[in-house]
Amino acid sequence: MAATRGVRSLAEASSCTPPTSRWSAPPDGVEQRAQGNLAFSDARGIGRARLLYRRPARLACAARSRQGPISASRQACQQRRQLAECADRVVARRPATLRIVGRGRSRQRKELLRRIRKLGLEAHVRLEPAVPHHEVPAVLASADLALAPLGYNERNVVQGCCPLKVLEYLACGRPVVTSNLPVVRELVREERDALLVTPDAPDALAAAVLRLLDDPRTAQRLAEHGARHVRASFTWKRAQKRLLDVYARLLQQENKDAP
Repeated sequence: MAATRGVRSLAEASSCTPPTSRWSAPPDGVEQRAQGNLAFSDARGIGRARLLYRRPARLACAARSRQGPISASRQACQQRRQLAECADRVVARRPATLRIVGRGRSRQRKELLRRIRKLGLEAHVRLEPAVPHHEVPAVLASADLALAPLGYNERNVVQGCCPLKVLEYLACGRPVVTSNLPVVRELVREERDALLVTPDAPDALAAAVLRLLDDPRTAQRLAEHGARHVRASFTWKRAQKRLLDVYARLLQQENKDAP
């Protein structure tokens, strides 16, 4: 059976579970054809001149769906509020623009816009409509940093998930700042592929953003290591092989156990 580690732990705590050896949790992946051409492009990717930041820095947070336009959720709305708080702290130190692609539902969007106005960030935060999935790599490649502030909540901590946005950001050659959660640590190596910060802490998120804006070499190193790591370990082709291997082992075991 393939499941997230969170689902596995919940099932193992119940009274009706298969043997532990029957559990496996293959991670998701990225479509290399979609992101690969942008990963190390001098024109759109992480070229060294891009990281000198002689212009206002561009930060991106893009929700996504593999099918159809980008969609938003309650969790995405919480992330956006945290991003607004982060932007407030960053622009107090240096020029920057936060680009949020995927506006969310009407009520969520209005709440976020109120927060942006209250913080006086109208000139620094761009809240844009959803785009088709095939345009997402170009959106990500246009940013200097990509942020994934996952919250400390039941879905991310108890149920478990594979935060695909983190893999997509890395595949596009972006320096990534994301939350220090078990589901993230299963995908990236801290200080090697991405910066990990305390969840739900805008101050920590802003400090990490400013660190990378002030240290282009570290941003460059993270982007390059992260892109190589994803290409080597987290493509959909590799995820498919892992899942097929799970089924092959289960079938082999079933045949051995058969009378």
